[in-house]
Amino acid sequence: MQATFQWSRYCRSRCTLKVLIQPGKSGNVLATIAIGDAYLEPFMKYAFHTWEMYCKRHDLGLILFDDHLVDQTHPDWKNPYWQKFLIGEALNSAKVNVNNVCCLDTDILISPLAPNIFSDRNEAKVGLISKRKNLPLEHHQLLRRMAFLRNRFYDKAYPLDSSLFISLVDYYAEVGLDEQPDDACSGVFVYNCLTHGQLLAEYYRSFGQEIIKKTAVVSKDF
Repeated sequence: MQATFQWSRYCRSRCTLKVLIQPGKSGNVLATIAIGDAYLEPFMKYAFHTWEMYCKRHDLGLILFDDHLVDQTHPDWKNPYWQKFLIGEALNSAKVNVNNVCCLDTDILISPLAPNIFSDRNEAKVGLISKRKNLPLEHHQLLRRMAFLRNRFYDKAYPLDSSLFISLVDYYAEVGLDEQPDDACSGVFVYNCLTHGQLLAEYYRSFGQEIIKKTAVVSKDF
């Protein structure tokens, strides 16, 4: 199934929604955004088969957006990292039979042994993964390993000591926001489309370019 649609909220916005795996009886799906060959080809080559196995094991659907959810000429356009917050609203507008969605980044490989991410979750809340708590190793140890691997295999110029190690207090202070007890990985979040789709879309619209530029500077080494 492929659907190209327009939202009344964005008179000049278009995106292409592709249902790669039909939603099962639960109405739960994985969804991602992959725009252009630089993102789509690696996803299909390295990640898709792991997602496919996971979806079939847990009776989940799989949805791909391969174009911008907001036209690039629209005042509300932000890069696709932010457009993930519009996925729920897009699914509601397209009238796809989806109850809950897990939005994932395309560079995530899913273990075939991973449990169903939708099991035993509170649908009244948005599910997020902490970047600092309940980790398999100590937070600082993971960061050191991450920096080493990026320097070793990604870019020799990648610094071993960078803003990757910024404290939670300094992180929020840097972007001019009140300190929070945690921060989450935006590469994975789960929510109910009807309950949270519009809420997250309004969250997307509430941030202007100033805060986006600030967070981009702080997060450039992550």
